[in-house]
Amino acid sequence: MTDPERIKRLLIIPVITFCWAHRIGEWQHDSVKPIKVKKHLRFSKSIFKTGLDFIRNAIFNPTSLFNLAALFHFLDFNHFNSSS
Repeated sequence: MTDPERIKRLLIIPVITFCWAHRIGEWQHDSVKPIKVKKHLRFSKSIFKTGLDFIRNAIFNPTSLFNLAALFHFLDFNHFNSSS
């Protein structure tokens, strides 16, 4: 397990998943429903956890096509490159 190429391939999926969940959490916080702020000025739930919950609910409770469409919209990273 010391082959750098193999380690890179094993880590790519968790890294993409983390970025995807964080990006969806940011969208949820900014556009859909802000995360509550507690008395000590911290979020009651992390942005990552918010995004991960959204992904989990969309996959395991596919009652809304909007949720599934929103999931795949956030996998498109091409619109970042087109604005430059």
